[in-house]
Amino acid sequence: MGKFIVRPQIKLMLENFFRISGIRIGIYDTDEEMSIISDYPHWAPEFEHLTFCEKAKLCSGGFMKKCVSCDRKAFLKARETGKPQIYECHMGFLEAVIPILAGERVECFLMIGQVRKRTLAEDGMSEEAAREFSARFRITDIRYSAEDFRHAWGRMPCMDYETFSAYVYFLEICAQKIYSDNYIRRSERSVSGELIQYVRDNLYRNVGIADAARELDMSASHLSHFISKEMRTTFTKYLNDCRIEESKRLLSMTNMNIKNIALSLRYSDPAYFAKQFKKGTGMTCTEYRESLRRQSWETEDNDP
Repeated sequence: MGKFIVRPQIKLMLENFFRISGIRIGIYDTDEEMSIISDYPHWAPEFEHLTFCEKAKLCSGGFMKKCVSCDRKAFLKARETGKPQIYECHMGFLEAVIPILAGERVECFLMIGQVRKRTLAEDGMSEEAAREFSARFRITDIRYSAEDFRHAWGRMPCMDYETFSAYVYFLEICAQKIYSDNYIRRSERSVSGELIQYVRDNLYRNVGIADAARELDMSASHLSHFISKEMRTTFTKYLNDCRIEESKRLLSMTNMNIKNIALSLRYSDPAYFAKQFKKGTGMTCTEYRESLRRQSWETEDNDP
């Protein structure tokens, strides 16, 4: 985490690849945790918008374990050979790992995946198959129905092996250019930079200073002292400030109601979130959203 400097061209490349192919894509570190350096699209804020695999990982530790095992084998093989690896995961979905090389050394990986093959029930997941899936991975939480997984299955990209392989070949060419043109490179350790990235990546998760310290490989007390001295704040306040900024983005770009925004950003009490929002912005959530609408109307009125 935080060991790379990623130029804007990389993020644009990931976004455009997804727009063209419909396939999720990310750049991952070579470390044991296979840490995400950059990806697109990002984790959705609401359960209903998560992908099939994201939902399953969230609901089943067994599913998560099998996913990690499949990915790790492919990562290790790609690092050993320096060649792209196309494979089928435990669910039969197509995935691929493409190494980004610095000379002969694998610096990081491109990864794409969670693609249904044409042969995997193109017309969707049956109710019976959805129930069998839930039973197989012991998904018993009543909040997550078999119907949720059926809908997510239907939204997955679907293509034949040859088309998927063509995308992998395209990315293999891109990978050669990514490092040679210095679009991504390792940086000197920056605790503040790593912390900023960690918080940005975990706005929708329940995390505390102990989690951040573990990720940054330092003690919680050391990290707390660093934040106080170098950033003039506390971890809790910094995390809250970042979540308020994210809530402003959600208010401006989505129709999510205030309660769902609060819960998505891990505020257990929406009233507390509303209080923090007003404290940080001087407006209520409703007032903020209305002010954005007025600005939009005024801009339209002023257009020639």
